Amino acid sequence: KQWYQRRVAITAGTNVVVWDVVAQCGLYRLKGHKGPITDVLFLVHSNVLITSSKDTFIKLWDLDTQHAFETLTNGRDEVWSLAVCSNETRLIGGSNKPELRVWSLKCSDSEPGKRKSTETKIDCELLGAITRKSKDRVSSLIAIGPTLFCQNNDATVELYKIRSDTEKRKKYRLRLCVDTTA
Repeated sequence: KQWYQRRVAITAGTNVVVWDVVAQCGLYRLKGHKGPITDVLFLVHSNVLITSSKDTFIKLWDLDTQHAFETLTNGRDEVWSLAVCSNETRLIGGSNKPELRVWSLKCSDSEPGKRKSTETKIDCELLGAITRKSKDRVSSLIAIGPTLFCQNNDATVELYKIRSDTEKRKKYRLRLCVDTTA
């Protein structure tokens, strides 16, 4: 079995315990958040764990070294839920604000032993925010294929389409054509 089929992450307040399901034992504890952890995701292709917390931070953990190599901020808002698109190139975070923040994720090409000390496993860049209709906080985010489902605390579900770079360029060109003919 692959590592991601054997492991599960259990949150205990501000810590995460990575658990081996087959051996039925804790492998290690990850410490670093100042507030309770609200969501946990595994990135299958890069052996990375992503956590969100009420301390307003999103942390990316290298499971090979068991250290946080990147900390993303969500402004002054608690991060309640996370989602990663199926090809693991976008990270979406939901909070109590009526917006979803989107980061690009780009895996480093170099091998773990050949990586420079200043080079991280994944490069993250804030792309922007998506305005939501609901004013309540996000309770869960799920990305399935090209669709993002956002369940809010008021029991509403909002759906968003995740476009590829070529789809975005095509949509942008169409908008330019419509704007110039008007």
